[in-house]
Amino acid sequence: MNEIHSIRLAGPWQLTPLAQQQDNNPQTGPVPLRGTVGEDWSKVLAADFQGQVEYRRLFHLPSGLEAGDQLMLAFDQLRGAAKVSLNDKPLGTIADAESARFEVSGLLENSNTLVVVVDAPAPDHAGDITAGGITGDVRLEIITGLNKS
Repeated sequence: MNEIHSIRLAGPWQLTPLAQQQDNNPQTGPVPLRGTVGEDWSKVLAADFQGQVEYRRLFHLPSGLEAGDQLMLAFDQLRGAAKVSLNDKPLGTIADAESARFEVSGLLENSNTLVVVVDAPAPDHAGDITAGGITGDVRLEIITGLNKS
């Protein structure tokens, strides 16, 4: 029987604004900030921030892994579209307000860097701007018992 063990990657995360739009002029000059996931970026950046934010999280290889264990990175929800990479290898994209899972078996090293670049969400139908970010949990899921009878 398969079992799933989850390791939450709650924080700390490093948030770096990569570029923002201000008065129709792009502004750059990343300043890394500390934050968490599970809520939008309004507590760390301005609620009306429009641009791209890089979320960066370092984590170690879990102990006790066995041959045949499957490793997945799971994202519960994002506000804004995102590109995900692990140890400089692209894993894929996540659409606004969706969840996603990426298989990372064989990609983990002793020390790992997870990078998620999130674009600010588009204004709503009324033209109101909402803050973006990783608004749900991020987990490393270890699925055991796949090759056991």
